[in-house]
Amino acid sequence: MPKIPPFRLKVDMGMNRFSSKVMVDAGMALTIMTSLGTGLALWLALPRGRQAGQSILLGLTRLVWSDIHTYSSLAFVVILLLHLALNMRLFIRMAKCMLRLGKSSEEGAK
Repeated sequence: MPKIPPFRLKVDMGMNRFSSKVMVDAGMALTIMTSLGTGLALWLALPRGRQAGQSILLGLTRLVWSDIHTYSSLAFVVILLLHLALNMRLFIRMAKCMLRLGKSSEEGAK
């Protein structure tokens, strides 16, 4: 088996990280759109109150719509935390840069 040069491995790792970020972002978009759609259906199309459990929209009862809404929202929160973990280095760098900029502007004001 031929050896792969070290610089080639670095490029591959970056692409894997990029593709995982793309998948996380796609998952976030899918779950938030699902949550938005089910929320609108619950709010606008399905009645609330005493007989709400018997109302049906697209073959699903209000309770099923509510469950889909809840679980897609929970999935969004989990994927959001994963997104934050994948981008933690960026957040740290941005915070350090902002702190440096804040210190330099305070010194300039004195």
